[in-house]
Amino acid sequence: RNQFFVKTSDTIRGEKYFKLFDVSGKLIKAEQMLVNPYLVKLGVKLSTGVYIYQVENNGLVKFGRIILND
Repeated sequence: RNQFFVKTSDTIRGEKYFKLFDVSGKLIKAEQMLVNPYLVKLGVKLSTGVYIYQVENNGLVKFGRIILND
């Protein structure tokens, strides 16, 4: 649980940025996505729970959820 892949649509071009937040809104990780799919290495193990991710590209922002179960 300390790394995962993020894959975006092939139609998204240019610089992409990835952010991961816990459910309270605390930023856990932020980095530029250099390749697609992109391997996010957290450096810490995520606990069971809900996380929100954000992918930004040219001012367009997309959000999603990651749910971790035991």
